[in-house]
Amino acid sequence: MKFKKSLSFCAVFALLMTTPVLAQTKEVLITGRGIGITLNSRGAIVSQTAEIDDSENKPASPAKDGGIEKGDIIVMADGEEVNSVNDLQKILQKNKGKDIFVKVNRGGAIITLKLKPVLSHDGEYRLGLWVKDSSAGIGTMTYYDPKTNDFGALGHGITDSGSGALVEIDGGEVLSSNIVSLEKGEKGKPGELNGILGEDSEKIGTVSKNTPCGVFGKMTLPENEIDKAQSIKVGTKEDVRIGKAYILANIEDDKTEKFEIEISRIPVFTGDLTKGMEIKITDKNLIDKTGGIVRGMSGCPIVQDGRLVGAVTHVFVNDPTRGYGIFIEDMFKEAK
Repeated sequence: MKFKKSLSFCAVFALLMTTPVLAQTKEVLITGRGIGITLNSRGAIVSQTAEIDDSENKPASPAKDGGIEKGDIIVMADGEEVNSVNDLQKILQKNKGKDIFVKVNRGGAIITLKLKPVLSHDGEYRLGLWVKDSSAGIGTMTYYDPKTNDFGALGHGITDSGSGALVEIDGGEVLSSNIVSLEKGEKGKPGELNGILGEDSEKIGTVSKNTPCGVFGKMTLPENEIDKAQSIKVGTKEDVRIGKAYILANIEDDKTEKFEIEISRIPVFTGDLTKGMEIKITDKNLIDKTGGIVRGMSGCPIVQDGRLVGAVTHVFVNDPTRGYGIFIEDMFKEAK
């Protein structure tokens, strides 16, 4: 009898541990809108090295020759901190082609390299590499709380493309974005949504947390979007079942649509909260347009039985109609 009472107490205690997290936001708004996210983190990420033509139209690869690799994060150049692509460009022009020592973060290790910039035929000193500000991209907003202006997005963290480590941030911004094109997913080749994200993009929020379970912060959703948003109750893990559900996704322009899916499997334990449930796209319209789940759909809200129960997180590389989702309960716990 005592053992049974102990079990009952544990069950009640577990319920009390999860309920307050969701009770603070019993209802939220969902739109499935695509958003642009920029994170403020130190450095400029190397997308790739490349050959350039010097002032005599001879090919040169100073970055590659100096040991720069794809995924390196340039954090210092010529003794000055590099916090953006613009910082690096200014240092290069000021250096006037002299040897330059750069420090790069490579998988958490700081490495010093010596590079020799060349004068390009366009009159600018260059290193022969493509770089981008630390983290910027397109994703999907999962939920918005109009009472607190809190939002959650992506359902997984933003990681460094080189090391795969979670990007440590000092804030960030949420920007308006329109989807302008998409690359359809195929077996072995994930597709991608392409959106406009530039200096003219309207700032609609700020990012305060980049976590394994998503990106979180504050946002002011425009009134016209609040009017179109769906108010919905937040579900728990216990509410999720194998069977039909739907997602909201923004796959063209600024229009969001409802697409049918099936929650096909709920693993008992995966060790990865972003893989809390397996899903399958069953909507023929979505499959025809995108092939299934594509990059940029991370964060699409998953709705089942009238409740927000999760968000899309990953796609199966060998079958773009299948993928993973995170339980919304885990996103809320991480946010709080």
